[in-house]
Amino acid sequence: MRTLVYEDMVWRHKLRNRTILTGGLMRPTLYHGPLPRMKPQPIHVTGMIVSRKKAREKRMERQRKLLENINALQIERDFEAGLIAESPNPAGFEPVFSGKAHREWVSPIEDRLAEIQESYALEQERSQRPFPQEMLDQIVRARTERIANKTRERQRERRGEVLKRTIERKNQGPPAHVLAKMTRAERRLDWISRGVSEVGYVGQVKRKLGFKLREPDALKREEGRESERGRMDEVSKEISEENERRRREVEG
Repeated sequence: MRTLVYEDMVWRHKLRNRTILTGGLMRPTLYHGPLPRMKPQPIHVTGMIVSRKKAREKRMERQRKLLENINALQIERDFEAGLIAESPNPAGFEPVFSGKAHREWVSPIEDRLAEIQESYALEQERSQRPFPQEMLDQIVRARTERIANKTRERQRERRGEVLKRTIERKNQGPPAHVLAKMTRAERRLDWISRGVSEVGYVGQVKRKLGFKLREPDALKREEGRESERGRMDEVSKEISEENERRRREVEG
C-alpha cells in the first residue's frame, strides 16, 4: 500500500512539473540551435546551455594564452636571430627558437588555435540554423492549444469557478506611482473591476471606468423584458420593504 501511495505521489509531482510547449520560439544562439519555448524549461536544456557558455569562456581564455605564447616565441626568435647576427662565430651557435626550431615550437600551438577556430565556426553555424518545418508545425499546434486552453479557462471563470488566475488577477493592482495618487474609492473600484464578470455591479463599475466589454448589451438582460418591467419593479419593491421591516425588528 505504501508503495502505491508513493508511486501516486511521484506521478502527481511529475504531472505538476511536466514540460509543456508554450507556443513560443527560442531563436538559435551560439549555445543552442532552434528550440521550442518550454515551461518549465527542461533541466538538461538549461544544463547544456550553461555548460556551453562555460566551455566557450574557457576556450577564449585558452586562445588568449596560446596567442601570448606565440607572441613570446616570436620575441625569443627575433632576439636569438639578433644574437646570431652579432656572434663572431654564427656557425657554432645552435639555434633554439629561430630557424627550423621556431616552426617546431609554433606548429602544435597553431594546431590548437585551428581547433578553437573550428569550434567558433561550429557555434556560428549553430546560431544560423533554421527552424525545421516539423518543429514549426508543432509550435503552431501548441499555440493553438494554448489559446483554446485560455478560452476554456475564461469560460470556467465566467461560470463562477475561482481559479489560480482569478486569485492572481484580484491580487494585482496599478503601478505604485499610480496607486499612490488614487483615493480610497478609486482603489475599491479598481479592485472590483478586476473581476471577470461583465454584468451586475462589476459590469456597472467597468462601464464607469471605460472598459471595453465583450458583450456591451449584457446588462440589459438583467433588467428583463420591457413587458415584465412593471412586475419586476413591484417584486423589487416588496423585497426592499421586507428587508427594511426585518432590519427594524433586529434593531428593536
